[in-house]
Amino acid sequence: GIDQSTSTWWRNRASLAINSSTPSNQNLVKVLQKEFRQLRRYGGNPDTFLAGSDFIEALESEIREKGNYSDTGFMNNGKNDAGMADLSFKGLAIEYDPTLDDDSLSKYGYVLDCKTIKPMVMEGEDMKSHNPSRPEDKYVLYRAVTWTGGLICNQRNANGVYSIA
Repeated sequence: GIDQSTSTWWRNRASLAINSSTPSNQNLVKVLQKEFRQLRRYGGNPDTFLAGSDFIEALESEIREKGNYSDTGFMNNGKNDAGMADLSFKGLAIEYDPTLDDDSLSKYGYVLDCKTIKPMVMEGEDMKSHNPSRPEDKYVLYRAVTWTGGLICNQRNANGVYSIA
């Protein structure tokens, strides 16, 4: 009976349409900085950061705008390397998720606390064994085990979704 639209405890953090058109303004970095603080406010501890290609490119543009390169990037072992090190934020690696691009969500980033997200089995559907009859013309036995359930989240305000405009 709790209305999730009025109770922030029952909503995930979200900041959609972050203006990233001017990398020198550092809008994306500023929003992420503020949001990480809020994700930890109620005991959340983000451990997974998934992002689409456009989101990662916007973050890379902001980092390049400030001239922040690492030893795995600009000058590495005396060689000019125009690449940039893999991104991380507050020590959390930002992982590229190609399925976001496939689903037209390349401008999105998801910060998750996986301890708050769990699979929950449907009653009577856990490790259900299936033993179909053997075909009369083959000497084989078929066996299968299925599991049916869904994902539940017990603390949605420890997870966030962010997108760029």
